[in-house]
Amino acid sequence: MRLDEPGTTFPYVASTADWKRRFAGRLLEIDSDRDPAALLHVADDLALSSHWRLMAPEEAAETLFAEVVPLRRRDAG
Repeated sequence: MRLDEPGTTFPYVASTADWKRRFAGRLLEIDSDRDPAALLHVADDLALSSHWRLMAPEEAAETLFAEVVPLRRRDAG
């Protein structure tokens, strides 16, 4: 759910640093094999996008992971 949609339950994360920390932390929880420094670079890039930034950081991480994992599985096969 985007934070600008009706019925939103997540508070907007005004601090970009907090958003990046929470986003990278959730990605690390989902995919612990990733390099934490690389996840922070991804967080830096996505924090500049209003599309991603309006999402709760945890939801943005889950959405990104859901989009990337099928691509990795397809490439491995």
